[in-house]
Amino acid sequence: MPTEALAGSTSAIITTVRFPTPGSPPFPSPTKKAPRAINSYCQTCGEITIGRSLAFSAVLASVHVMRWKCTCAYDGTDFNGWQRQPSGVAVQNLIETALTQILDYPIQIQGSGRTDAGVHARGQCFHFDADWGHSPSKLVRALHSILPTAIRIHSVRQVSDKFHARFSAKRKRYLYRYYLGRANPLEDRYVWACRDLPVDIDNMQVAAKSLIGEHDFTAYSATHAKDNDPNPIKEVTRLALTQNGRHLRLEAEGSGFLYRMVRSFAGALYAVGRGRLTTVDIVEILESKQRTNRIVTAPARGLSLDKVFY
Repeated sequence: MPTEALAGSTSAIITTVRFPTPGSPPFPSPTKKAPRAINSYCQTCGEITIGRSLAFSAVLASVHVMRWKCTCAYDGTDFNGWQRQPSGVAVQNLIETALTQILDYPIQIQGSGRTDAGVHARGQCFHFDADWGHSPSKLVRALHSILPTAIRIHSVRQVSDKFHARFSAKRKRYLYRYYLGRANPLEDRYVWACRDLPVDIDNMQVAAKSLIGEHDFTAYSATHAKDNDPNPIKEVTRLALTQNGRHLRLEAEGSGFLYRMVRSFAGALYAVGRGRLTTVDIVEILESKQRTNRIVTAPARGLSLDKVFY
């Protein structure tokens, strides 16, 4: 990893920004706003080393940095999830690359939470700090000129610097979509096509109600969920299943969700619908606080982050 400081700058501050985009930096160097700031770019690991001289620090101090809250949607099929990845093929990678091109200096964003590879979003929220002297709508247009069509920015607005996309969130809503049978090719990317039929919808609805409330949901999370969230106690305020023809929709809303928790709900409820589990089993598994192979995680394609509430 390069750590070279600015030549002749005895009082330089070295900052390394991890920005995994293979190839050349997605911005000119030096830049107008950060002259001689970008020392080097490692094409292997995608790290940018920024040497901040005292002069450059003074430039930063004179910039009026504002916090911006953004809401976006994406089709997660072809991405390696939300969180920045060395491959550069994550939603966060692409948005940061676009913002860096527009603002002419490295930008890092903070999302409300992660979504796995293949999971979609209609209301993901993130924030970043930057000096942007134009209207929010102009920033949206600039982003759309760079981002792939699988990522769209719904809104951009200035907020207090006390706002944090992750820690200010009060609750989230996820939607999981099933399709009973072989899905239409135009829908297949966004549903779990369940070919084992029939399913008992009434039993699924009863089982869903038994998971509502504040519980330790360790049994309905991935085995390494504690690495992502050390607190397994969450409050689920809504877990409702509705049917429209061959389409089933599971709506999950709560204070927070463990890693793969909603997909575990979806898999468990489908097992109830097929008669492989009962509502009593669902409650006993919950109370055991132990992950079991009786719970199958539903495919990522059916899940979408619908809304983050603040």
